[in-house]
Amino acid sequence: MFIVNAAKLVLRGVAWIVMAFVQGTTWAVERIAKLPATKKFTHFVLAMTSKLRWVLLAYVLTRILAILIFHFVEKWSFVEAYWWSGVAALTIGYGDFYPKTSVGRILADGFQHFWIFYCGLAIGAHILMKIFKKLSVFTHREQEWLFWVVGLTCQWARWIVLSLVVIAEHLGCSDKLPPTPGRLPDGSLVDLPDQPDPNEDYEAADYTLPIHESGRITQTA
Repeated sequence: MFIVNAAKLVLRGVAWIVMAFVQGTTWAVERIAKLPATKKFTHFVLAMTSKLRWVLLAYVLTRILAILIFHFVEKWSFVEAYWWSGVAALTIGYGDFYPKTSVGRILADGFQHFWIFYCGLAIGAHILMKIFKKLSVFTHREQEWLFWVVGLTCQWARWIVLSLVVIAEHLGCSDKLPPTPGRLPDGSLVDLPDQPDPNEDYEAADYTLPIHESGRITQTA
């Protein structure tokens, strides 16, 4: 009984702390939003976002700023910094370049949030607005025909990709790829033997690697 009452007391305390945090955060945000400087900043951001050219300009300028900053902070070349900024802005994340200093990581976090949650969303919103604004000019029949053409084009692109895959397999391009570790060249799994027990006598032939695995190890060595 004591444990149950203690658990209820802890849960009530946690709930009270969460509610106090939410209410305090809401109050602080409302106070900040009513400040004249905040209103001016919000008006400036909305005015900039309403024009696609200003959004693209902000994207390009922040890319240039990121290139200059990471060239000096991370000691990257301009090409490497340019490559990283493009990969980070498009959320690809190859992982070949990444900030290693604390300052670089903090700045990278800011740039990535700006590119994704501002530039990406704003550019996408402008594109959608342009599309739907132009679609309103067409009749319902013309809109159906337009979407049918777009769908047919995507289907053709899919067929082209599948055809290229079939042609590559027919020409034997896939056979030139190295086999995956643990699999035979035909893609089937390899039954690897158990590891030998050093305390027992065994024959070396009982623990040999498959042909393609042993050949790979020899080439690597």
